[in-house]
Amino acid sequence: MTRLSRTQAVVATFLVATTVASCSGKQHSTSSPSSPPSKSVASPSIKGIAQITLGQNVGPAAVSSDAVVFPTGTAAGAWNRVDSVPLTGGSAKTVARSQFPDGFINWVAASPDGWIYYVDQSAKQSDSNPRVLWRVVAVDPSSGDTRTLASNGDTPDPYVPIVRSQDGWAFWTSAETDKRAREQMWEPGWNKPKDVFRHVEMTPGSESLNGDSLVYLGKASTGATGHTIGGDCWSVPLDGGTPQPLTHTALAMSCGASGDWVVWTQHIGPNDPVPTDDGVLDDPYALWAANGSQAPKQLHRGYFSSARPYVAGSIVVWSAQDGQRNIQSLVGSNATTTVPGHSAILPAVGNGKIVVMTSARGKKTVAGVVAVPAG
Repeated sequence: MTRLSRTQAVVATFLVATTVASCSGKQHSTSSPSSPPSKSVASPSIKGIAQITLGQNVGPAAVSSDAVVFPTGTAAGAWNRVDSVPLTGGSAKTVARSQFPDGFINWVAASPDGWIYYVDQSAKQSDSNPRVLWRVVAVDPSSGDTRTLASNGDTPDPYVPIVRSQDGWAFWTSAETDKRAREQMWEPGWNKPKDVFRHVEMTPGSESLNGDSLVYLGKASTGATGHTIGGDCWSVPLDGGTPQPLTHTALAMSCGASGDWVVWTQHIGPNDPVPTDDGVLDDPYALWAANGSQAPKQLHRGYFSSARPYVAGSIVVWSAQDGQRNIQSLVGSNATTTVPGHSAILPAVGNGKIVVMTSARGKKTVAGVVAVPAG
């Protein structure tokens, strides 16, 4: 996976694993992958809808029911506002700006009902000064209603949340004083966010919703102590409860969940056969999927990008090691379609019905919009 800078490493001090993971249903051990599935003979039924130019200096995007939203600014990495472009195309509209004089906005999320969420920082973090003030903000562009959902008050710290949105909820992780995690969520109509859990070891930004549960990457469930290569997948009910492990590998690295499906990536294990021309690297090496009580199945074997997979309906979008996009069916033959253009940095996003894949095209960032089969 991509190495962390000193700033990212500081931010990751209350994490338990390097990236994200999840699975669903019965607990399964996948520490020794089986042979990969046979080569697919058909491709998923993917329908292209639009290609939208977002502009220059664009950060990680999100998608609502009718627009792509993204952080942007006058220079690369100097994002201090949130812009929105309709899925039908057209001009960008600014829907939010940083409220700090030297503000920075790195993370955005969006709900189908139109609410946009973003994390407003007092400055861009650096290795020499990782401590910043931050706020998780919700805004309804149609009414102008703006709310601060969470903040670190007047005391800067290095643990800036990553806000996500799925199925109408917004959720984010913040650090506890013991360097473990607090997970909060909010939906329009609530007076304030509620805690899903507190004082839990997990990887911020790894969260996905799987029905009425939150799935995330936590510590190894195998009883291993000290450093492990990865972690394990855990699930906790949205209305609170005791987190339960879903895998027992200590190798999980990234995940995506939707409906009953959960897809996760896995590091090479000590008992796995390793191709001699690849060797053992940090990058994920296997892609797995599980659905309810069905046994997990391996979708891909071989190095690929550490960006987490995006699951929607019966497909998963993942990136090869060079960033090339792939859309793979989770049912039937597990057929794979390669998507033209690539970006290893900007993840695929969606709203359950469509997937938006942003890619660099020269000096511009372009969003490809595709419809996906349900199921």
